[in-house]
Amino acid sequence: MRRPYWIQQADYSATDHDPVDLTRAIHIVQSHDWQAELQLEQEREAAGWESCPPGIGFIGDGRILHICPRASDSALVHYHADGEVLTNARVVWSDVPECLRRFYANDHEWLAQKLRATATS
Repeated sequence: MRRPYWIQQADYSATDHDPVDLTRAIHIVQSHDWQAELQLEQEREAAGWESCPPGIGFIGDGRILHICPRASDSALVHYHADGEVLTNARVVWSDVPECLRRFYANDHEWLAQKLRATATS
């Protein structure tokens, strides 16, 4: 199964990309230069310019998984499904590949539970 994705920069610009399979999605998330993206975010904030968290989003079956890596070895994750949006700013970076696996597998319950549990722990 392949899912389209986008990469969003701190200046609100985004680039859409063709669908990729799970293996490629994990590789892209892990190999993208997030440190450079986070540096741009910090520079924009220091200059008093508007900025947003850089991130990557995947679309599939009416759902969206949006992952915003943070400097603290964690990620801000937004999951849109069934009219519900779950947001968690404390997802451990090492858990991101499993979140992607579950997203690709349409495992809504696991993702919802993971994001809720991490938010309260």
